[in-house]
Amino acid sequence: MLALTTAGCGLVLNAVPTVRGMAYMTAAQCDIPEQIAEWGCDVKLWDVMPRGGRRDLERYARDGKEELARSRIVTLREVAALADDTGLGESEAAATAAMKKAAASKAASKAAEETAAEEAVAEAMKARLQEMQTDGEVVVAQRAEMQAAYSAAVAKAAEEAAKTLQAKLQEMKAQGEAAVAQRAEMQAAYMKAAEKAAAAAKEAAARAAPPPVGFEWGGIY
Repeated sequence: MLALTTAGCGLVLNAVPTVRGMAYMTAAQCDIPEQIAEWGCDVKLWDVMPRGGRRDLERYARDGKEELARSRIVTLREVAALADDTGLGESEAAATAAMKKAAASKAASKAAEETAAEEAVAEAMKARLQEMQTDGEVVVAQRAEMQAAYSAAVAKAAEEAAKTLQAKLQEMKAQGEAAVAQRAEMQAAYMKAAEKAAAAAKEAAARAAPPPVGFEWGGIY
């Protein structure tokens, strides 16, 4: 098919490719923005693209969002490839409907994948929570065992301390009793010594006393 285009002030006759009997114009002859064409969208894709896709690309072009636009073009091209098997060579309405159907199918598949991924994440989180719960129960059991061991150790230490104290008290009691006995012995020895000293003093005093009147050693006068 031939298309008539302008070049400067003259006319140029260009050949326009056709697909399944459907003619496609160049970007300059179509309403596709040049910026979008530079980002990878050709006339063929633009011609069968849903209006929503065109609006998105036009908005991206106005906002200068090249990365989003290129990503959107790739997605639309994949959808168009799916729709090409059933309707790309038919009328624009049929092609658009096929693309919408393919887009819906792809969206449903993507939603199913996302749902499966979310379920997998949920299962992983559930398993992790159960694992953490088990770990927590183990920690609680270990803490209870340690508490019981500590209580037993404290009780044993207290028992040993009580036995040691009791033995010390008995030892002190025995020492006290021995001291009392020694004091009693010393007291008795002191009393005996005092009595003996008193008797000796009395005897000495008796010897040192003067004789009675009229008494003379050797006889009485």
